[in-house]
Amino acid sequence: MKVQIKPEQLQSVVQQMLHDIPQKCDNAIDRAEATVSKKAVKTLKATSPTGNGPQAGTYAKGWSVKKSKDGTVIYNRTNPGLTHLLEKGHDIIRNGRKVGEAAAQPHIKAVEEQVAEEMIEEVTKELDNL
Repeated sequence: MKVQIKPEQLQSVVQQMLHDIPQKCDNAIDRAEATVSKKAVKTLKATSPTGNGPQAGTYAKGWSVKKSKDGTVIYNRTNPGLTHLLEKGHDIIRNGRKVGEAAAQPHIKAVEEQVAEEMIEEVTKELDNL
């Protein structure tokens, strides 16, 4: 199908197209964020330490996604303070004394790096479909 545009209409058509580009880009980024963040949560749930005892697995199951004014946030809703301790390791303190060290169990950094790569790929794919 061939579209005929009169010369006097060309300026308004081009202006409309340029006006629509930022909104289309924002929508493409939002779709990419949704896709990548869901995959990241699934990966974090699968690779997070589960621990022992009556609350085993609570931390791993707690990963979630929420939209904020600054973008999409992936967080642990059940044990948010535990993420840093597990990722970096920590001292074990009993009765005010250091009795040992808990080794780091890195599981977030790898997913973070994966998300950065996938986000670029996903946004590029979304923009190519415009």
